[in-house]
Amino acid sequence: MEYKTILFEKTDGVGVVTINRPEVLNALNDLVFAELADVFAAMERDRGIHCVVVTGKGRAFIAGADVGAEINKTVREEHEFLRAGHELFNRIEAFRVPVIAAVNGWALGGGLELAMACDLRIAADTAKMGVPEINLASIPALGGTHRLPMLVGLARAKEMMLTGRHVRAEEACAYGLVQQVVPAADLMPTVMELAKGIARRAPLTVEYGKIAVTAGYWSDPKTAAEVEMGLRCQLQDTWDRKEAYTAFLEKRDCAPFCGC
Repeated sequence: MEYKTILFEKTDGVGVVTINRPEVLNALNDLVFAELADVFAAMERDRGIHCVVVTGKGRAFIAGADVGAEINKTVREEHEFLRAGHELFNRIEAFRVPVIAAVNGWALGGGLELAMACDLRIAADTAKMGVPEINLASIPALGGTHRLPMLVGLARAKEMMLTGRHVRAEEACAYGLVQQVVPAADLMPTVMELAKGIARRAPLTVEYGKIAVTAGYWSDPKTAAEVEMGLRCQLQDTWDRKEAYTAFLEKRDCAPFCGC
């Protein structure tokens, strides 16, 4: 399918989604949400995709929502826009395989909120992040008031939201907002090496591992333990697990995984 606001390619089991509106710093609007929803739905059906990378074209990851499109929206239209964004970001967060945000530049407002919905975030050393909605007499409303405190702590999240200041990549890494900072020229090679490494792992194990960690984070210990044990037992009779154990015992390389 041809998209107007995003680019998509698939390589070595990795789906790469690029927001492609560099003339407005990849600002989010209704069409971007719709096309992202479509490409993630397509990747959900494609069992040949084992990891996803999201990035931006040009000098920004996503510099927030499209203010020009936002200013004249009615309350109802704004609610529909935010609802679509929440549904999309929740889908990304719960996606069956890991999603990595390659933060190549400005990640502000909704852009940072999208990045926070991803499993991992790697940033270029030139990237800047923030939730500057207060400067527009607004607040984060695409999951930022929920996900940001979880990642950086309550007080720091409040400070970022109430001042609207931009956080440099190294500071964001110290906060726990991103996992790694690399030179801008090395960003995509670093992210793709990580993504392809994940894609080479046993597919069902990666999916179940993501489910188990998420359940463990959100659930009480008893429920988390039941989910963990249940998923582990479902892997017990798979060819992938048997091959991995046999290769370990025989001290040989493991055959390629098949996801069964």
